[in-house]
Amino acid sequence: MRTARTFLRVFVFTSVFALGCACTADAEVEGFKLTLDAQTESMRAGLEEAIAPLAGEAASDLQATRDANDAARRITDYLNSEGYFDPAIETVTADAAPIGIELSVSAGRLFRIGRVAVSIDGNDAAATALSKAVTLKTGDAVQPASVIAEEARLVRNLQMQGYAFARALERVAEGDRDAATIDLTLRFDAGSRVELGDVKFPEGLQQPEKFLDRLVPFSEGDPYAPEALAELNDNLAETGLYRIASASLEREGVAQADGSTRHVVTVTAIERAPHTVSLGGSFASSEGLGLTGEWIYRNAVGRGDTVTSSAVIAPQQRTLDAQWRFPNAAGKNRSLIFGAAGGREETDGYDRDFFALDAGLERRRDDRNRLRYGASLELTRETPIGTARALTDLYDLMIASLSASVVRDRTDNLLDPSQGWRAEARLEPGIVFGDASANYVHTVGQASTYRAFGPSEQFVGALRARVGVTSGAGAVELPTSRRFYAGGGGSVRGYAFQEIGPADADGRPLGGRSLSELSAEVRWRREGRWDGAAFIDAGAVSTRDVPDFSGLKVGAGFGVIYNTPAGPLRADLAWPLQNGAEMGDVKVYVSLGQAF
Repeated sequence: MRTARTFLRVFVFTSVFALGCACTADAEVEGFKLTLDAQTESMRAGLEEAIAPLAGEAASDLQATRDANDAARRITDYLNSEGYFDPAIETVTADAAPIGIELSVSAGRLFRIGRVAVSIDGNDAAATALSKAVTLKTGDAVQPASVIAEEARLVRNLQMQGYAFARALERVAEGDRDAATIDLTLRFDAGSRVELGDVKFPEGLQQPEKFLDRLVPFSEGDPYAPEALAELNDNLAETGLYRIASASLEREGVAQADGSTRHVVTVTAIERAPHTVSLGGSFASSEGLGLTGEWIYRNAVGRGDTVTSSAVIAPQQRTLDAQWRFPNAAGKNRSLIFGAAGGREETDGYDRDFFALDAGLERRRDDRNRLRYGASLELTRETPIGTARALTDLYDLMIASLSASVVRDRTDNLLDPSQGWRAEARLEPGIVFGDASANYVHTVGQASTYRAFGPSEQFVGALRARVGVTSGAGAVELPTSRRFYAGGGGSVRGYAFQEIGPADADGRPLGGRSLSELSAEVRWRREGRWDGAAFIDAGAVSTRDVPDFSGLKVGAGFGVIYNTPAGPLRADLAWPLQNGAEMGDVKVYVSLGQAF
């Protein structure tokens, strides 16, 4: 028995008209030798990929013959997918060692669309309207994937016209080998137009009927639209009250006088447990270990409301925060939020005890698009560490402020994005009373973008920019808690918390009126649980009310990422890039989720 590496030579002969070039190229696939004549680079790559699973040595003549037949089948499938429906393939097996199998392949002519027609059984008017939405054109290559995608698009078109149960039927294809054309008839079953009927919620839900009715974005009798059910599903999810929630049309409907049918909308929902407790933590070598805890109480007063209480215990802060959210209390997609917070912060720039109350109106189109207006009143006792203010060491302030903020998220994943962008901005005008007085307008915005690239998109490039400006009061008049600081995790890694910016004679941070930060990362996504990252951060804080880069600081480092079911667990090591910095100046940051 002869055993040797099998060499498969594939010769593809096509017309220059069909393929656009006349060339010969060899390509190596383990166990095979491809010689491709008169073909495009894309076809050569496609044929290589088609037979790549057969790479390897054949153990016998029989195995080699099987590989040859399999290769011929794969080549035929590939050519068919590209619009070559009449290939000719001849297999020749050499008798002499090493085993040699030669496939002579003639791809034939590229088949193109001759005519496209649309047929809807029993509804010629809908067929005429739908034919105007067809994007396939005479002369296009007949590629099965494109035809299937066109059918799916036309089904969505019918659904948007109110035919909720529209579906594609088996198409009719008539080919002309001599002309190398195929006439297509795309066939559909549209069914009747659908009206939205009553919405049935499961029995036993704890929320009142009035609350549930506000979740429904349509009225009984409205024409069906996919967006209507999608919005209802979004509204159910946004309440946070349900572990599973979905809305769907009942298949059977009630006939109407105009020929349409009215269908009940059935909601399936399983409520979450009324109480949820979660714990978390973070670590930074310059800030120490921080612990967080959260308690969520759902439907506290039976109005679909949610109370979220959180606590933070860390070397630099010990705080409590509570928010009480009433979804749809001010209308559909408009929630009222009341909050209270208090605690103590001890930083290198200031110490303070504070208590704050706030109220806000939030408009949510979905979890990724929010607009919020609010007002707050804060009582604070601050002890400034620096010497920027000519005040006593201890002073009491009252800060009254209004705010408006917007969040937009177009990423593919909230915790670990690889495509898209997100942006947020906040505007806060405020007045300071008490031992000092000042008026200010605090503005801050941040945007980040993400893009996967490289082989199999295993790398992700990420960019982040953050800019903040405080106008009105000067740096000396601003409360220390309303100034900008930079440095540390989430800011400029490689530097300690609040290390970047103006400082007093002893090097203690004073804060500033403007902030500029920029971060760039490359994340390496590997198969399995472990990933990696490399990054560079830069930031500056200035006492001017416009961004000033004269004090720009830069840090760089790398991260190790372990992917858990809850999201990526990340550890970063970073160094400051400045004169006098040493390897021993490394800072370590540990957190759940990506850096940004």
